[in-house]
Amino acid sequence: MNMMLKSATIFGCALFLGQAANAETLTVANWLPPSHPLVSDVIAPFAASISEATEGRVTASILPAPLGPPPAQYDLAVNGVADITFGVQGYNPGRFRTTNLAEIPFWGDTAEETSVAYWRTWDTLLKEAGEYDDVHVLAVFTHGPGQVFMKGGDLSELSTIDGAKIRVGGGIVHELVTALGGVPVEGPSSQTYELLSQGVADGITFPMSPSTSSD
Repeated sequence: MNMMLKSATIFGCALFLGQAANAETLTVANWLPPSHPLVSDVIAPFAASISEATEGRVTASILPAPLGPPPAQYDLAVNGVADITFGVQGYNPGRFRTTNLAEIPFWGDTAEETSVAYWRTWDTLLKEAGEYDDVHVLAVFTHGPGQVFMKGGDLSELSTIDGAKIRVGGGIVHELVTALGGVPVEGPSSQTYELLSQGVADGITFPMSPSTSSD
């Protein structure tokens, strides 16, 4: 695959704890493959740390199958279907407006630096907007700089994107693809393979790390 638009955009993500969670075993909703970096490197270690921090009094169990599609994760926590959930705010267009700040292109070069900045900004300034008052926010974070991947074509010229169907996760990246002349196709990252293989999309917007691990 060819690629371009390094640092094009960054998606805001969040980890939520349901308000009613008080059990000794917490259920953690998951909609990604176990090998996905967000699960293997973030969610799984986080779940293990709960048992360690409570000296075994509280454990967290990652559910083996999705309880709902990615856009439903926030409501799973609100309604107590799962104790802990995580999701991408851009999958719920118009619901979480403050996250647009984290999606502005060229904010940073790594997920770590943008995540630290996003959390500090949210905790200091954005929390007062009340968008997450129905849950307890455990973290807000971002993935690494976004890029565009295409099934074919020379991406050294922006004209390649003109008219092409590009999978987007929502948010500002939707506007970015539109401004470049592309046709945004909404879809969560877990459906990327199907969108490309079935010809629904000609290309995708993704950070490098999961794209590399799934090729």
